Amino acid sequence: MFSDEMRQVVESVQSLQEKKIIHPKIERLKEIVSEELLSNPNNRILIFAHFRVAAKIISEELNKINGINSHWFVGQSSARGDKGLSQKEQIEIMQSFRDGTYNALISTSVAEEGLDIGECELVIFYDAVPSAIRLIQRKGRTGRRKEGKVIMLIAEGTRDEAYMWASKRQAQKMKKLVKRLERPLKKKETATKDKQKGIMDFLKEAEKVSTKTQEYQEEKLEDIEKLEKETKDIEFTKEEGKIKVICDSRERNSVVIKELMNKDVELGFERLDIGDYICSDQVVVERKTGDDFIKSILDKRLFSQTKVLVESCAKPVMILEGDFNLFSSSLHPHALAGALTSLATDFRLPIIHTQNQKETAEILFALARREQEERKRSISIGKRKGIGLKSQLEEAIASLPHVDHKISSRMLKHFGSVKEIMNAKLEDFFEVRGVGEKIASDIVDFIYTNYNEIETGEEIKGMKDELEFLKRERVKKEPKNSKNGENQ
Repeated sequence: MFSDEMRQVVESVQSLQEKKIIHPKIERLKEIVSEELLSNPNNRILIFAHFRVAAKIISEELNKINGINSHWFVGQSSARGDKGLSQKEQIEIMQSFRDGTYNALISTSVAEEGLDIGECELVIFYDAVPSAIRLIQRKGRTGRRKEGKVIMLIAEGTRDEAYMWASKRQAQKMKKLVKRLERPLKKKETATKDKQKGIMDFLKEAEKVSTKTQEYQEEKLEDIEKLEKETKDIEFTKEEGKIKVICDSRERNSVVIKELMNKDVELGFERLDIGDYICSDQVVVERKTGDDFIKSILDKRLFSQTKVLVESCAKPVMILEGDFNLFSSSLHPHALAGALTSLATDFRLPIIHTQNQKETAEILFALARREQEERKRSISIGKRKGIGLKSQLEEAIASLPHVDHKISSRMLKHFGSVKEIMNAKLEDFFEVRGVGEKIASDIVDFIYTNYNEIETGEEIKGMKDELEFLKRERVKKEPKNSKNGENQ
């Protein structure tokens, strides 16, 4: 005998079966898939379901709609009379999905990782998952080469809601853990930096520096400036058998540049929008350290940068530099392995691993020599397409002391023009985020330094006299301010 509650359940199930209603989710799923393919017929949709039987039912229901050609995808194991797919069948179904024969694939958890599914524009969670890793893996199946979408179907008042919030909480904990692991590295970096000094400390130290050290630094800066001037708007030819490499101007202080110079490589410096080094008219190299690679995954720069790189040159190459280990990084090994395999298979981008900057320079030299000497490829230096006036202005301000391209952009936005920056007072620079007393002081010193007086040291004496005068003026004003404060 059934209880009253159980009898109501049985009657409800029989009523739904008579009306051929399986689950409200399926009706909503059919609407979503139909709308997506109606607006974008070439798109591919990946649907995740928890059970095999659900995957098969969803596939049958979707195939009843015109314009939808779907197939279910499960593992190889068989249980309770439910036969799985053989490896050959899996490969054939996957290839048909990649080719567009099937525009919808309904899969169990087997498609979460380890399989080359290819790019899909929409991922749908028919069932929610309680695991953050599974959530991230499923989301990662879209949005690789271009923007993708993720939709989760949640049945209100069911375990779907609990699973969804559980996975989101776990994902938030993972992000906090990653940030916590990054903090010791940042602390080490900041610990090695000297405490910022005032301009008077800077001037006192400047007087103690030997003439030889000053001359060496000046000669070094002059060499870089001459190199940039000489290589501007010049097309390299094959004279004297020299190897040439175009370098991003932001790489100029790296060990790679020094090693290339030791190899007698002719260098040209530009602000490159794509890549870090150009070895020929076909080969462009993107250099990433292990930390930079991980950060580019977290902030979603990696695949957008790679897409532009692959689309913009015939033979792109990525150099992954440093001690890179899947199991010793702050990211999950699956995430790192997935990113590397995606670069190699989806983007077909060659990845070369080097231990340090010296090895990187050796690889760059080998690439440039192969392209220019063996393949007789040309290389040119000058303004390239995509480098407009905005980039040139940012580059000009970035040449000021301690000013990188982020601060350069902020200064231009704040002051409006190079002229206003050059005419600004010391205290005006404090209003720019990232500019403190030392940076502002060094910028003002740089702007007002007399080039003809550098060798004699007269500029230091003049600046000291001027600062002493300003200090005296400030002391004179302080009593007045204090009296006003008392009156108030």
